Amino acid sequence: MPESPKYLLTKKLYEECRSVLSRIAHVNGKNNGRFEGRFDSEVEVKTLYDETQEEQQKMTGGFKDLVRVRRHFINLIIMVSVWIASSFDFYLLNFQMKNI
Repeated sequence: MPESPKYLLTKKLYEECRSVLSRIAHVNGKNNGRFEGRFDSEVEVKTLYDETQEEQQKMTGGFKDLVRVRRHFINLIIMVSVWIASSFDFYLLNFQMKNI
């Protein structure tokens, strides 16, 4: 029993994957039992993930990096607003306990 083509494709064993797909095509009676072509993962394509990896490698860890990346900036705004609300509640609770 041959390996599944999906597994071989994820392990980047393209020739074995082609032979398995050719065997499947032969059993199904399609395409004269041959699989020809290239897989998408064989072609070197620069993805969005690669671009974000490059951006992260260029970062120095300063405040400018925190503001430049949108997701980090939104997280910063959320964290600051939660901190302000919790500190306000903490000091307000102490003030109100004197009056109770």
